[in-house]
Amino acid sequence: CLLSKKIFVFLTCCALASVNLNLVGVDPGDVLIPGLLFIGLLLGHLNIHSLRFPSLLTSFFAAFVFFYVVSLVINEFIPLFVMHLISNVAFLCFLKLYVDSEERMRQVLLSFLAGAGATSILAVAAILGLWTPGEMFFELVGSLRYMALISDPNILAVLTVPLALWLLDELLDPKLLTASRWIPSVFLVLGLVQIGLTQSR
Repeated sequence: CLLSKKIFVFLTCCALASVNLNLVGVDPGDVLIPGLLFIGLLLGHLNIHSLRFPSLLTSFFAAFVFFYVVSLVINEFIPLFVMHLISNVAFLCFLKLYVDSEERMRQVLLSFLAGAGATSILAVAAILGLWTPGEMFFELVGSLRYMALISDPNILAVLTVPLALWLLDELLDPKLLTASRWIPSVFLVLGLVQIGLTQSR
């Protein structure tokens, strides 16, 4: 199945949507995206030669890694934090390799939007008592700040702001969305409300 590019794209969309989901223990995205990066390179769905960054960015990243290692040597070594960093770097590399066309960019943004919408619907249902989350989910109401299923209001805002900017851009000058203008308008309003409810700076 993984040899099929359509299956690979489907799994990618699911993995990107799951970024909005934070579970007790390992998050789905932390496993799926590095796994898809490895599988994509192995089976030829991703082209390693596309992984090129400007020299200035590469220099800054090298400096960051150097001081990160120094910090690990001086301070307490926490394997979970290192794994999160590696997962995030793999996420960046995956996006850089995967997005090679307008259609791929559309898939990525719509996957993020679908994930944000689905997790917020579940969170609101839990808050209203319509759905009871299992033990794998973090507490949904830890304070007055809204955090959906991401369990951190600031991280939720960080994920929502780029989506809101993209939706605003599509309303001003449609490029990736061919849907009626009221659809991105509704999602933009919901996104702005969500950002406001997180009370994040």
